[in-house]
Amino acid sequence: MSLILSSCIHNDLDSDYKGPLTLPSEIAERFAYGKRPIKARERLVEKAPGALEYLVSFSTQSSYFEQKYRVRLSLFHPAAERDGRKWPVVIILPVLGGEYRLARRLAHVLASEGIATVYLHLSAEIFEVGQSAEDLEKFLREGAIEVSKVIDWLERRAYIDPKRIGAIGASLGGIRLSVLLAVEKRLVANVLALAGSNLVGMFHDTRQRQVQEYRKRRKQEEGVSSREFMQHFAQALKSGPGALAPFVDARRVLMVLALLDNKGPIKYGRELHSKMGAPEVIYLPTGHYTSILLAPYLKKTITEYFKKHFAVASRQPHSQAANQRYTQTAS
Repeated sequence: MSLILSSCIHNDLDSDYKGPLTLPSEIAERFAYGKRPIKARERLVEKAPGALEYLVSFSTQSSYFEQKYRVRLSLFHPAAERDGRKWPVVIILPVLGGEYRLARRLAHVLASEGIATVYLHLSAEIFEVGQSAEDLEKFLREGAIEVSKVIDWLERRAYIDPKRIGAIGASLGGIRLSVLLAVEKRLVANVLALAGSNLVGMFHDTRQRQVQEYRKRRKQEEGVSSREFMQHFAQALKSGPGALAPFVDARRVLMVLALLDNKGPIKYGRELHSKMGAPEVIYLPTGHYTSILLAPYLKKTITEYFKKHFAVASRQPHSQAANQRYTQTAS
């Protein structure tokens, strides 16, 4: 294990970074939504020594589902009573398949450090045979709006500090987060793990079985060649990570990439890192799934990252933090 740890590479943000590009109004409009009061149900489900776990849900409208649906999240916060103190909070976006156990362990680690956590459960299946490239584009847009609504709800909690909100996403969660960060400026510290820029290229090259099976069956259903299938996806996916990366503030990002990754091939992770302006990055000497071997190291590193950036955010005037948020308008 010590040999693996010694092979990790940790690079700081590019010292020549000048900041993100201004988000064009055309892109901003894709992610616009009408802000409305959120009436959430909140139920205590577990009282552990270090953290309280609540199940929270609220109803919202989505063009992806074409109807109202319920957003479900698990809220963890330090076991101390809600006595007027305000905690920072980290939103965890799930991987494909919605693995919950690892996220729960991380949530307890963060709670022990005085950081609340929200695990956002997947609201829809993805890469189902009946879903088109246009559906995936809707998924990326609606997924970003969904997280923004969760932030709206969090900002109104008396026990949450609205200046100290961050997020973490790995694999599919990392892809969603990289899209979100282009339009959502309220997230001051963010960890992007095992994500990539070129979704079309990743679909073509990945060895992730669910995606491979989806690609094979969609081609059969549409009666098209691999080239035609990829061309269709390239035309439909306007809101992928690569297209939006230049509008992400690299100063608020820590990337984690696996050098032997063949599920989200490393070349696309490097490409995302470059397009985003070369944020702070950790390169792991592992594959996509074998990165779990470094879980203790990653938990410690990620926790220290959030503590450092939340400490900086806490010293900012509230008006300054508010000005850094991207204002969204109703479509």
